[in-house]
Amino acid sequence: AVAHCFPGKNKSGDAKPPIECAKKWLWQELSYLNPELFLIVGKYAADFIFPNKNFTELVFTNQTLLSKPAFVLPHPSPANKKWLKDHPEFERKRLKEIRAAIHKIIRL
Repeated sequence: AVAHCFPGKNKSGDAKPPIECAKKWLWQELSYLNPELFLIVGKYAADFIFPNKNFTELVFTNQTLLSKPAFVLPHPSPANKKWLKDHPEFERKRLKEIRAAIHKIIRL
């Protein structure tokens, strides 16, 4: 989770977490890890890590984070059915590319 805190509910589901939590903890946590790649799940996380970038463009292009490969994915929420319907090439093509990158790292 980007924000590391649960902000409660709003009318449509979970309220948006305050960005202060992410600013305080996320980069410090990442400094302790040495991942071989990053999977950034959802627009909220993508907006925090790659500010001022178009979400759809982030999904369909390879990114880097801390000099490692990074892939942006739509959040697997039922609320994202429209995005997936509007972008069938994500499941048809992009997901295969991301899986191949993961398989290469875990040597499958």
